[in-house]
Amino acid sequence: MARTQLGAECCRLKLKCSRVLWPCTSCVKRGCKKLCPNGTLAPSGRTIKTVKERNSLSKRVDILEQLMCEN
Repeated sequence: MARTQLGAECCRLKLKCSRVLWPCTSCVKRGCKKLCPNGTLAPSGRTIKTVKERNSLSKRVDILEQLMCEN
């Protein structure tokens, strides 16, 4: 039995992929049918922003901990 290909973007986003027609219905609905089946969308800048926010918060916590230890 031949195994059908799963679209790369559907796999990345853990979406149900029709695997029958290309572009699949999930990619058509999401507006990324040009990518189907092998392409993937570039990640949004959200990840970078989240990392920067986490680092900033970590620095603030360190400063507050130092201030608490001094008092």
